Amino acid sequence: MTSADGLNRTLTIDADGDGVIDQRQTDVTAIGSDGRSETLSDFGNGGTILTDSTTTATSADGKLVAISGDQTDGGFTTQRETDATAADGTLTVTVTDLNADGSERDRMTTITSADGLSKTKNSDSTGRGIVDGTTADMISVAGDGTRTEDVSDYAGTSSVSSSRIDETVTVTSGDGRSKTISSDLDGDGLTDQRASNVIMVNADGTSTATQVKRGADGSLLSETVTALSADSLVRSTSTDADGDGTFEEKSQDSTVTRKVDQRCPLLSISPRFSG
Repeated sequence: MTSADGLNRTLTIDADGDGVIDQRQTDVTAIGSDGRSETLSDFGNGGTILTDSTTTATSADGKLVAISGDQTDGGFTTQRETDATAADGTLTVTVTDLNADGSERDRMTTITSADGLSKTKNSDSTGRGIVDGTTADMISVAGDGTRTEDVSDYAGTSSVSSSRIDETVTVTSGDGRSKTISSDLDGDGLTDQRASNVIMVNADGTSTATQVKRGADGSLLSETVTALSADSLVRSTSTDADGDGTFEEKSQDSTVTRKVDQRCPLLSISPRFSG
């Protein structure tokens, strides 16, 4: 049921078809000079008991969105989110989980640049208002389309090397056929592991994908080579799981297609009745 102005809607559900309402959902929208607010509520137990509710308030210019929800049928707000867009296009999203008494349980703030190439996450895992972890995600794109993404985790709010916990750098070629992932697992600034995936497409349409993983000293840890036929129907895989230079496991998967004559039915079924 929808109101004449379209701002209020009610949906009732009879799940088992017995003529009795089992669930009810309401969608109530209010529009003011400063923006609009929409509340979506679900009711169970014959549509009489509130099970969850979410309210979304949007400013008139659309640059500030506040979302609050009760997701546990506890009668209190369990999560609060604010999405704020600055004049330069920077988007700040803050998600806060709340306890029954309204105090903060934890908070995550994500700041994304207007071009989407820079993102910073600050986490407060205890709700004390103290940031105990920061993740910086920086992307750069070269003139040839090569894309480099650097993701680093830090202790606290600092982003200096002495506070770094770990770092992963991913370099992807412009055509997407080559990718290298370098991992610093302990934050000491040295690469502990490097993985690469290179796809070669031959003139006849066949392709070969080579996945290699190497240790800090460049030694081979593992390698997998996958060959694909031009029609993608035959896939051959060779795996060196321990990096000794020998492919211990080889497999081949083949897909067979069968041409169907559309002029004749494949199967004709006649109804059978028992007397």
